[in-house]
Amino acid sequence: MSRTTASHSAAPQQPGEFPALRTGAVLPFAVCTAVGFVLLLFPPYERESAEYVISGFLLAVVLVAAVVLPWERWPSWTHAIPPLSFFLVIAVMLDLSGGSSSVLTPIVTVPVLWLALFGSRWALHAAAVATGLLFLVPLVLIGGADYPASGWRRAVMWMAVVWIVVPFVQAAVRRLAARERELVDLNADLEAADRQWQLFASQLPDSVVLIVDADLRYEMIAGAGTLRERMDGWVGSTLFETSSAENIALLEPLYRGALAGERGDVELFATANGLLHEVTVVPFVHHGRTSAMVVAWDVSAAQNREAEIRGFQEQLQHLASHDPLTGLANRRNFDLALAEHLAECARTGSQGAVLMLDLDQFKEVNDTFGHGVGDQLIVEVGHLVRTLLPDSDTVARLGGDEFAILLPRGGRAEAEQVSQRIVEGIRAFAASAEQPFSRALTVSVGAVLISEATTSAAELLVAADMTMYDAKDAGRDRYEIFDARDSTSPRAAARVSWATRIRHALRDDRFVLHVQPVVDLRTREVAGVELLLRMLDDDGSLIPPARFLHVAERMGLAPAVDRWVIARAVRMLAETMEIGRPVELSVNVSAHSLNDLDFVDGIEELVRAAGVDPQHLVFEITETAAIANMERARSFADRLHALGCRLALDDFGAGHASFYYLKHLPFDFIKIDGEFVRSCTTDTFDRLVIASVVAFSAGTGRQVIAEYVGDEATALALRDMHVDFGQGFHLGRPVPWEDFLRDNGIGGS
Repeated sequence: MSRTTASHSAAPQQPGEFPALRTGAVLPFAVCTAVGFVLLLFPPYERESAEYVISGFLLAVVLVAAVVLPWERWPSWTHAIPPLSFFLVIAVMLDLSGGSSSVLTPIVTVPVLWLALFGSRWALHAAAVATGLLFLVPLVLIGGADYPASGWRRAVMWMAVVWIVVPFVQAAVRRLAARERELVDLNADLEAADRQWQLFASQLPDSVVLIVDADLRYEMIAGAGTLRERMDGWVGSTLFETSSAENIALLEPLYRGALAGERGDVELFATANGLLHEVTVVPFVHHGRTSAMVVAWDVSAAQNREAEIRGFQEQLQHLASHDPLTGLANRRNFDLALAEHLAECARTGSQGAVLMLDLDQFKEVNDTFGHGVGDQLIVEVGHLVRTLLPDSDTVARLGGDEFAILLPRGGRAEAEQVSQRIVEGIRAFAASAEQPFSRALTVSVGAVLISEATTSAAELLVAADMTMYDAKDAGRDRYEIFDARDSTSPRAAARVSWATRIRHALRDDRFVLHVQPVVDLRTREVAGVELLLRMLDDDGSLIPPARFLHVAERMGLAPAVDRWVIARAVRMLAETMEIGRPVELSVNVSAHSLNDLDFVDGIEELVRAAGVDPQHLVFEITETAAIANMERARSFADRLHALGCRLALDDFGAGHASFYYLKHLPFDFIKIDGEFVRSCTTDTFDRLVIASVVAFSAGTGRQVIAEYVGDEATALALRDMHVDFGQGFHLGRPVPWEDFLRDNGIGGS
């Protein structure tokens, strides 16, 4: 829009338009008129002085009217009035200077030519009539010597010229004006195209466009990036003044070839700053002249970006298979290595062992000194274990203070040697450590020999885990070996003992529930609680779930434990609803319960019988449970949603297919695994993971909960990343249900 307006303002006046009399267009006409009027002032005088005054007055009136009146706002036919009125002035001037024989007769051409240049066709006809009247009216009304009868011939001749010849002049003027307007518009379009092209070229990243003339002189340079910055001041300089001899030898043939109409390329060449560029030179015809257009790309920048992307991809691949804290293999990597080893054993015979390690009293270190100190200890222990074993053995951190080792070769003797080496190595490390929290550090190791009786990797890991707890039950700081082929192993008796204790706890109601707050990170108000299971020991002490849940899962008791927890949760919810202060309760569901077809039926019966609002119940499914039982997990989730309950995906990010399961299961909450939360204030990768989960959740209508919030800086960072809720020791430690109700002013149980 602006470009078209500008081009028209510079175009010549079209016929039929009223030109601005203040412009140079009127100057020649004004000069001729002024010359004629001045000639009247020289003697001898043919008339009285009053007539000269009248002539000057009429001329002034016409000029003032032409300049002052708003002709441009009036109809176009009025634009011819000023030049036609000028014929009255001419009539007076001719009469003052001798009538028909006046030397001022040629001044008739002033209004005629004006209308030919700027008037319409009908205005030119009116001028022809006015010309005839100019000569004929004085002949009829005045006559005499000044206006002889022969004057009609002059009138006819002038009318013929104006009527016949001047229209051809007007047509020629119109053609020239139209052509000039076209040229003006074309030049404006070319200038706009030049500006747009230069603007486009100036935005090319790490690229530059140059125009080179026949003297190999740079006429124009556009582009962006370091390459363009290097060329500041090159415009007006030649190739020989700006390039090295090596580059001149490469570029001069291309430049001259482009000037001759040929295209040329140099794939790569070294510049003065050591960077590599790809150059293409093509002919460029501009304003009828052939130049060379040079386009150069900074290949080094692209290569650097590709290297950065490859490095980032390698880092992601490493993180996908390694623990970010210790650098050891993660659970996924260990599971793959174990599966491959079992497949090899199926072909070549069973050998090797799986070891499970767990640090003794590590929870006390975390609770007393904080997660930062605990993480440091985990790193040091992981490094120590790795140095105690050859590279052929796989060492992995499974989570928390739990490690796993795959020994691909050997039997019982080798497993005992490695286990003893690790126990003694940790003991020596603790004795020599400078930190007081490390001096009481010990480790319990459970080793399971791989045999023909091994059915799966999952069973092998469960057996190793249970054997490790056998070592803890035997007093810690030791190892236990389990061989399925050895019927005298005490492990079976220990398993039966724990299973019996779990059954008795279910029968005698010796389980208790502690609750840990889930806090709104924006308001710091408690939004709900997660229920955490404990078992009462014979002496009244609390047994943590890590001691017995793995046995419950292995012995098929997990669904019964889940039903006990859910029944108690429904009673707790009913208790708070009775006093008008319902609390949102989150309940963990084991993988085994997902396989129980009657499990959801039992939940429905409990909810309906208690008359509670099911939207206050949130069922947490761990990612590994969903992975192992996808079809049943989908059925489980759909039925709970239909009931009105809500679902949370727990430990998000701990597995390797998190987003796949989010796509197929209708979760309302995503709980980010603490592995990504602990160091989010200092670790860029952790922040990127959290930010991506938040963005994904916002786009799919889910809310995000961050686990293991250990300090205020982490809580603030999570809030700033728009994480909805937080959970961890900094925001609230697990407490008995009664204490939670009292501390929050809800009432007694």
